Amino acid sequence: MASVAGYFGVWNLADYCASKFAICGLEEAMYYDMRLYEKRGVYTTIIHPFFMSTGMFAGVEVGQPSFLPMIEPEHAMKNCMDAILTNQRYVYLPGWIFRPFLMLKP
Repeated sequence: MASVAGYFGVWNLADYCASKFAICGLEEAMYYDMRLYEKRGVYTTIIHPFFMSTGMFAGVEVGQPSFLPMIEPEHAMKNCMDAILTNQRYVYLPGWIFRPFLMLKP
C-alpha cells in the first residue's frame, strides 16, 4: 500500500511521504528486475489512495471535500482486491487523480 503522497510532498508529512516514495521505488525496481530476468508469473500491485478516513488521518481537513473526498477503507480494500485478482500494476484512488491536467506545474 503506497499513497498519492508517494508522488507529491505534503506539508507536515515528510516522513510519511518519504516512506511512501520508498514503496514506489521498491515496486518499480522489482518490476524491472522481473522483466530483466524474465520471471513470468510474478506480479506487483501498488495502491495509491488519497487520504483515507481512518484514525491515522483523524482531524485532516481537505480543502475541497466534494472534489477530493476522503477515501473510505472499504472502498480502498475492494479496489485493492480487484486489482490484485486482475494483475493490475497501479491503482489510484480516486481513479482520476493522475489525469494529465492535474500534473501541470503551478
